[in-house]
Amino acid sequence: MPPPIRLPPPVASSRLPALDGLRGLAALAVALGHALLVVRENVVADWFGPSVLGVSTNGFSIAASHAVWLFFVLSGVVLTKLATRGPPGGFDYGRYTLSRLARLYLPVWAALAFVVVTALLMRRTSVGFGDWVDGHPTHLDPWALMNDATLLTGTSGALSPLWTLQWEVLFSLLLVLYLAVLQRVPALVSLPLLLATSALGGVLGNPTLLYLPMFGLGVVLALAWTPLAGAASAFETIVRRRRGGLVVATVLALAVTAEATFLGWQLSGALLMPPPLRSAVETVGHLVAAMLLIVLAGVWPPVRRAFASRPLQWLGLVSFSLYLVHEPVLLAVVRLAPPLADAACTVGLCLPTPATPDGVVAGSALADLGPLGIAVTAAVAIALSLAAAAAFHRLVESHAHRFAQRLRAAPLRDGPAIHPDAAKTSVATIGEEPGTGRKA
Repeated sequence: MPPPIRLPPPVASSRLPALDGLRGLAALAVALGHALLVVRENVVADWFGPSVLGVSTNGFSIAASHAVWLFFVLSGVVLTKLATRGPPGGFDYGRYTLSRLARLYLPVWAALAFVVVTALLMRRTSVGFGDWVDGHPTHLDPWALMNDATLLTGTSGALSPLWTLQWEVLFSLLLVLYLAVLQRVPALVSLPLLLATSALGGVLGNPTLLYLPMFGLGVVLALAWTPLAGAASAFETIVRRRRGGLVVATVLALAVTAEATFLGWQLSGALLMPPPLRSAVETVGHLVAAMLLIVLAGVWPPVRRAFASRPLQWLGLVSFSLYLVHEPVLLAVVRLAPPLADAACTVGLCLPTPATPDGVVAGSALADLGPLGIAVTAAVAIALSLAAAAAFHRLVESHAHRFAQRLRAAPLRDGPAIHPDAAKTSVATIGEEPGTGRKA
């Protein structure tokens, strides 16, 4: 009779649900940023005028364009916490690698199939929708799609978010190397070096130097998480002694984070900064803001509670699906809007003549919708993207997640194994599913 499978005792969970919510909000920001691109490229720049709305949309565009950097830092945090939890030597790198690759690739392959289906249903041959929409391939080359499916040698642009997953895969394979180096270097040394390397990569236009250090920033944060949490707890005790102190400290912390995000943009308007210096300042500012936001969401109670709210937890649950499917949905809705408007007009439901016909970019294929109609089209596309993400998560991603969990948590006979509970961690990174209080 074979000996029974031995499992170690369950380990304490170190889940950080707030990071799931943060990832969900970042994924929504990416989708909204693409929808806003459609609006900004088809509506004249001064349609909103010098209003608070106009300034807000400009600022949001800047923040959303760098949301994927937050994903990269989060990946470093989450995978490092997974690899370093439990007894020394308890992390099975082989099983982790198989699980991680399955977790990333299976949804990607399904998303590429979804792209093909949407492109067949709504042909991409027409133009005039703006540079972002028109810049997508009009014909899907099977060989290019097969190359996209590998996530190794570049992507065709058929599903533009895939470019970030190339770096996710590379970091996942290099995690052990990151840990071997950064565990031996003090954080006060490694953080400036990593920030400087990313800034240099931005100046030189070298994506390897720009992106790979971002994951390292997350690794350093994860390795220093315990002292960071301790410092936050001690500071919370101090500020609570004064009435309203916690609120003031939270507002100031978020203000500093926002200031870091827009630092390069603000300085460029006030000073004559050479482009290389501006690029470096912007890169460092965005990365510092990403780190501050992750730390606040992870260790500061008011921010942690906000990101752990049920709406943001649901966004975190479907965030990877939203990241993958929002683009084909948005492209289809934008191209479908003019014929739908014409069809409505034939049955007597014509849209009213735009009050500001000069508010639409000359030659735009969406001109008949008017500025407000274009904005409504973008909003409808986001709503449909959320619905598609929920369906994609249920039909594809949840099954891929369970399969990946089985690969990672399968016990070994007569040897050390990672207990299934040890696989439960905050998964606030592209390609991971947030916990829901149940075994996934």
